[in-house]
Amino acid sequence: MFVRANWYRSSQLTVRLTVQHPSHRSIVYCLPHLTMTVFQPPAGARDLLPLDVAQKQWIETHLNSIFARWGYHQIVTSTLERLDMLMAGGAIDPDSVIQIQDPDDGLLGLRPELTASIARAAVTRLTGASFPQRLYYNTNVFRREPDSRHGRQHEFHQAGVELLGAGGSMADAEILLLLADCLTAIDLTDWKIVLGQAALTRSLLEPFPAAVRESVRTAIAQLDRVALSDMDLPADLHERALVLFELRGQPKAVLQQLARPPWKPVIAMVQCSIALSSTSARSKPSTTTPGSCSRSSLKPVPAPVSWAKVAATMTCLACIIPRVNLALV
Repeated sequence: MFVRANWYRSSQLTVRLTVQHPSHRSIVYCLPHLTMTVFQPPAGARDLLPLDVAQKQWIETHLNSIFARWGYHQIVTSTLERLDMLMAGGAIDPDSVIQIQDPDDGLLGLRPELTASIARAAVTRLTGASFPQRLYYNTNVFRREPDSRHGRQHEFHQAGVELLGAGGSMADAEILLLLADCLTAIDLTDWKIVLGQAALTRSLLEPFPAAVRESVRTAIAQLDRVALSDMDLPADLHERALVLFELRGQPKAVLQQLARPPWKPVIAMVQCSIALSSTSARSKPSTTTPGSCSRSSLKPVPAPVSWAKVAATMTCLACIIPRVNLALV
């Protein structure tokens, strides 16, 4: 017996059953009144058809070969994670996590990215391993934007690497060169890599009110000039935001521009803030003179590095990969 289903525009099924009778006669049953609801995938989900799958596998194969060539090993983590673990680093917006209530484990979340999951695995499962560890992943992640519209995609296929236990310019250069190899392997030719520096970005955005500072940074990072122009800001801050929007390009040129007025005081603030971060917490603040640094006026930057090293690193990376740009991200 076999079933043949014919679709009509009414989204109903008329089922035609052909049954092979023992007498070798075919008995046909028409069931014109049988209907079935057409189920659509939930909002934000999508199906991959054979052509989509073939393209996805082609990309994955080429990326995986590059990762392996650089000495990275694949890791597979859980799709579900405890929500408090995902939030521990403070880098994930809780509203972007698709949450699930579990009667035993409490609030769980579908992984919106892999860094937190790999960090958990490294702390709990790789404590006896030698470092640095080079790990890569190629899997699906789930994210929901707070202002998402119906039908916006929530499931993504993401590939990436994690270099654990290594730092400095050599580690930065390794990741950037690996990225350049990946883009070349999948036949992408017209690309640029945009880098940012956290201390520099924080200092340049310091004059903006705290309530809008993150919105300004996001608009600049996402190259959203319209959103930046529509922000309700005083005229001087609005002009400053548009100038910062254009502050991108070759690291050497951007750093030279920042070394001149009106940005030069900002660089001094970065240097001062970095210097404070490397001072022992037990040392008492000394009496300051006008124009000097004080602990009460500046928040220390966590990374104890020098501004000269930041500039040298950015310039060096641009020499290694000419397509590296510096921007506020």
